[in-house]
Amino acid sequence: AFAPDGTLYAAGFDLGTALILRVDKSTGTVLDSKVVEANIAGLAFDPQGTLWISNGDATGLPELHTLDPATGSYITTLTLSEYVVISDLAFAPDGTLYAALSDEDKLATVDTTTGLVTRIGSFGGDVGGMVGLALGNPVSQLTALGPAHLWVGLQNSNDSGAAYDLLAELFRNGEPVTSGLSRCVTGLSRDPTEVSIGFDAFDPVQANSGDEFSLRISNRMGTNSDDTRCNAHGKTHTNAVGLRLSYDSAGHDSRLDATITPNPAGSLFLHSDGSACSSPGESSSGVTTTFLDATAPTGTSDRCRDSASGNPGGVNPWKEIGTWKLTVP
Repeated sequence: AFAPDGTLYAAGFDLGTALILRVDKSTGTVLDSKVVEANIAGLAFDPQGTLWISNGDATGLPELHTLDPATGSYITTLTLSEYVVISDLAFAPDGTLYAALSDEDKLATVDTTTGLVTRIGSFGGDVGGMVGLALGNPVSQLTALGPAHLWVGLQNSNDSGAAYDLLAELFRNGEPVTSGLSRCVTGLSRDPTEVSIGFDAFDPVQANSGDEFSLRISNRMGTNSDDTRCNAHGKTHTNAVGLRLSYDSAGHDSRLDATITPNPAGSLFLHSDGSACSSPGESSSGVTTTFLDATAPTGTSDRCRDSASGNPGGVNPWKEIGTWKLTVP
C-alpha cells in the first residue's frame, strides 16, 4: 500500500513473526521492518493518511486496526459488527472502506466509525477466492478556470490618462494551456483596482504529482481587438511607466479560480516571500519565490511587483509583471 507521501509499505513475516515492511519501490529492497502483533492480511491508507490493517483469520477476533508503520504498534482497534474474515482492504477517495470477505467470496463495506459490515455482493462463480483488493487513484486534471482576479494600479500617478492591456497566461511544465486578455483597461490610479481576466476555452490537462503550473501576468499599452491603439477620449497616453500588481494581503488577494479534479473548484492565491511594499514606494524586495496555493492571505500589508517600463522604438511589447507557480503534490 502506498502512503500519501509515496512510501510503499507491505506486510511480511519471518520465522513466524509478523512484520510491516517499508520497501524501496525502485529496487524492491526492504528498507525497514517493524514487528506487529499479528499477521497482516490486508492493508490500506485512508484519505487522511492513516494505515488500516486486517488480520484475516489469524486472531479469530472481529477487528480492524490502525497501525503506526514507523513502530508497528496499533493505534486504535475497531470492533466489527460481526465476525468475518477480511483478506484485503481498499479505501475509495471519499473515505469508503471496501473489504474482501475471503470466507464468503463477497465484497463488503465497513463503516470505520461503527464497524458495521455491509455486504455488497458475491464475487461470482468464476472466482474461487480473492486475496487482493485495490482502488485506482482518481485521475487528476485541470478541467476549468474561472477568471483571474488581479489588483493592479499605476506605478506613476502621471499615467492616469493611460490605457493598458493585461494578459494572463497559464502553463503546464512550460507548455501553454490557455490565456486570457483584458484590453483597454482605464481609470486606474496609484491605489489598486480589481481587474478580472477571463480565460479562453481549453481541453482538460493532466495534473500529475510533480507537474508545475505557472501563471504569468504581463501588461502593455492598451489596444483594440485589431491591435491598434485604444482611442478612447483622454486615454491615449502611450509613454506610461507601467503597472504594479498587488497581492498576498486580505485586502488585495489576487487569485486564480481553478478546478483540479478530484477536488472541487477553488481559488489559488498569489503569494511570495520578501518584504511588503508601500504606495507610493518601492515594490517588494528580497523576493526569492513566488507561488500559488489555496491558502487565502490574512495579512494587512501588500506585496507587489512592478512591470518593466518603456515603449522602445514605437513598438508595444508585452512587459512581464511576474510569474507564480504551483507544483502538484
